[in-house]
Amino acid sequence: MTTDINFSELESQNFKGISKITVPGGKTGMASNKTPNLHLDIWAPDDYFKRAELNPNFSKIDDKIGDLRKDVSSHASQLAEKAPKKKTDAWVDVKEDFGAKGNGVADDTTAIQAAINSIPNGGKIYIPNGTYMINAVTGIKPKSKQTITLSQNAKLKVIPNNSGSYRIFDIVYVSDVTIEGGYLEGDKDTHLEATGESGHGIVIGSQASNTVLRDIQISQMWGDGIYMGGAYASTNSKIYNVVCDQNRRQGLSITYADGVVVRDSSFINTSGTLPEAGIDIEPNTNNYTKNIVLDNVKCIGNRSGLQILGISEKTSKINVINSEFNNNRDYGVSITHATDVTLRGCTMSGNRNGLMMARDNNNISLYTCNFLNSYSHGANLTTTRQRLNEGGTKNILFDFCIFKNNGRELANRYDGCIIDNFDNRNVIDRITFNQCQFIDTQATPTQRYGLSVSNKASITNIILGYNNYYTGNVTGGKSASGTNTSEIIVQPVT
Repeated sequence: MTTDINFSELESQNFKGISKITVPGGKTGMASNKTPNLHLDIWAPDDYFKRAELNPNFSKIDDKIGDLRKDVSSHASQLAEKAPKKKTDAWVDVKEDFGAKGNGVADDTTAIQAAINSIPNGGKIYIPNGTYMINAVTGIKPKSKQTITLSQNAKLKVIPNNSGSYRIFDIVYVSDVTIEGGYLEGDKDTHLEATGESGHGIVIGSQASNTVLRDIQISQMWGDGIYMGGAYASTNSKIYNVVCDQNRRQGLSITYADGVVVRDSSFINTSGTLPEAGIDIEPNTNNYTKNIVLDNVKCIGNRSGLQILGISEKTSKINVINSEFNNNRDYGVSITHATDVTLRGCTMSGNRNGLMMARDNNNISLYTCNFLNSYSHGANLTTTRQRLNEGGTKNILFDFCIFKNNGRELANRYDGCIIDNFDNRNVIDRITFNQCQFIDTQATPTQRYGLSVSNKASITNIILGYNNYYTGNVTGGKSASGTNTSEIIVQPVT
């Protein structure tokens, strides 16, 4: 940046050589000649006049110099990002220091791994713009206390292979690893074999702790965008502002983990091989998944948005906050064999079923959730294949929830919420609705009942609490027999 200052104009102002200025009252002041901070139009401690009052060009000088300082500061910040913060910091560039090509042709796996291995005690590995071809069957293995930063237009792309199992990043038996920025792209459309489903973008595996993934886009993986599981549990993992798009099996799988936070992230358009979920929380045999928080998450355009499935082992202590599960081909949210699950401020819209709870759930709470525009039921608590030794489906709470304009596939067939037990192998007990709305506002209503409860001996204590509201449904507000319904207070919202 260049700055033009008209010094000839300054000299013409006829104040050169002034050293003292006499002011009314006999005081004599020195005109400030301090310039270290270049704020020339601001009073110095001994001034009685502002210099700008003598010559307005001082303000122009300050403006120009200020622009220069901003420009220099910007360049300094860019250099500081690359430069070590202290002499003890480790910082390597995979291109400059280890010869990675990033040309979309060369296999850069070895160069990137060499950069990682060069700072085994921690530091920063920088991957500048470019497309880096990766042998994902070998994969890249970070070390503890490392941050791997991909530039904004850096992409790690899987070299097409015939293996059913691969991963670009394999995070195992390490702690405090951060991967941030850029793109990871799989070989979903160019894979050399039709079998297998475990080709993942990132694996957070055995005894990985304090892992952070942020600002990454992961797409086209043969298996999952992100897989969390292994021989041992991972702990304290965080996923921020990550997009998993068009992966083949899952956007995110959590199979063995204690302590996961997923925030401000999207898991979309999963298709290719079952289960095809945006997020699947499902412990394997002898594993567990617990203490999981999903906050401002979007699961859109998958087969199922969110699956919480404790089929092999029960899953527990899951909180889902302010999230959207929309336009999925089957379920917005599916919960099975789970305990202590809370959904708060969530929307399930445009799915086949907004919510599915097929069997053996306990202590499930839904606050201020919306079940909208489903092609079938808004919420489907139709149990099948419950297990005799697991106590059935109990203690489910709907509080301030809205069941609206569901049953869009065929009018007068599907409900805002349905409760039924198809196999009678176990019970459904204590389902509570407080201040919920069961409504249809369409010009041609499709939602059959707002609430439908089957009259079976295995269904007990369906509690219609206070201020539930029913209007506009095709057949009526509710179909709930007195033999299984405890109507504590039933009154419309005023």
